[in-house]
Amino acid sequence: MRRIAIISGILGLLIVADGIFQQITRYNDGETQDLLHLGRVELSDGVTLLISGGVVLIVALIAFLMPERKVETKK
Repeated sequence: MRRIAIISGILGLLIVADGIFQQITRYNDGETQDLLHLGRVELSDGVTLLISGGVVLIVALIAFLMPERKVETKK
């Protein structure tokens, strides 16, 4: 579990850093997404990366906090 947590944490940080970079530079390339076809909510590429990076960081936190199970063998 620790390896999963560390790898997920690093991946999540890289995704969040890319999302922050795209938000700062206003990178969009004309591809805004109409979320749920509401017409009012449009997510840029940077916001999409920030949301997905946050989800990956939450998974990493859960994996880090979960204790590993030890299997007891009967002799």
